[in-house]
Amino acid sequence: FVAKNIARRLSVVGPDKAAATARAVNAELFQHIGEHPELAGMGSTVVGLATHNNKLAIVNVGDSRAYKVLDKSLALLSVDDAMTQNWKAGSGAQRSTVLLQCFGGRTTFTDIEPHVHKEPCVFGATYLLCCDGLYETLTEEEMHALVGEDLQASAEALLKAALDKKARDNVTVALVRILG
Repeated sequence: FVAKNIARRLSVVGPDKAAATARAVNAELFQHIGEHPELAGMGSTVVGLATHNNKLAIVNVGDSRAYKVLDKSLALLSVDDAMTQNWKAGSGAQRSTVLLQCFGGRTTFTDIEPHVHKEPCVFGATYLLCCDGLYETLTEEEMHALVGEDLQASAEALLKAALDKKARDNVTVALVRILG
C-alpha cells in the first residue's frame, strides 16, 4: 500500500513535493486501517527514490536506508528514525531499537516527518535502497564490494550474502541506476 502509492505519486509530482506526498499516503493508510480494523497497529518503514525533470528525491521514514554507490565506498543519504544502543552495522548482532516513526504502526492517526534528500540526476549514478535486515548483517564495505555493473546479479549477491550470514530480520534490496 505505502510503497506503491508513494512511488506512483512521486513519479508525477516530483522531488519538491516528496514530503507532502509521503504525509498524504500516511493519512490514507490510517483511513484504510480505519476501514480494516484487523490492520490496526501494523506499520512499515519505507525508503523510496523517484526522478522527475532531471531531479532525484530519496524519501525515507523509519530505518530503511538509501546509499549512493561511490567508487570506493557507500554514502548514506537517508536518516534513521530509530534509537539504537551499542550496536555496530554488519555485526550480525541483534539490534536493540526503538523506532521513532513509521507509516501506520499505531491504532490512531499519527503524522510523520519524512526525510527528503534531493540531488540532480547524474547519468550512471547507482543507489542502494535496503531495509535493516541487510545493513545489520553486512558492513558497508561488504555491501559495496557486492555491487557491480549487473544490478540484478548484485542484488541477488547482496541478498545471498545476508542470508548466508543468517540475517535476523527480513532482507529487502533494490539497486537503481540513473540512465540517460
